[in-house]
Amino acid sequence: METDLAAGAIAWYRDPLTIHFIMAAAALWPLARILKRAGLAPAWAVLIAVPVLGPALIGSALVFQRWPNRPAAPARPRRRR
Repeated sequence: METDLAAGAIAWYRDPLTIHFIMAAAALWPLARILKRAGLAPAWAVLIAVPVLGPALIGSALVFQRWPNRPAAPARPRRRR
C-alpha cells in the first residue's frame, strides 16, 4: 500500500491534464497582455485552460482579429557610400 502512494506522488507529472493546466497557468498572464494589445478583453485568456478547444479558439481569435495599427515609422534617409 505504501509503495502505491509513493508511486502516485512521484508520477503526478504523467497525467496530461495536469501538465496542460500547469502550462496554461504559466501562459495566462502573457496571453492576457497579448489579447489586450490586440484590442480584445484580457479575460478571454482564461479559455486557454480548456484542453482542446481553448488554444484553438484563442488562436483563431488572434488570427482573424483586426489588430490596431501603429503609425508608420518615418523613413530614414539612406546613407550613400
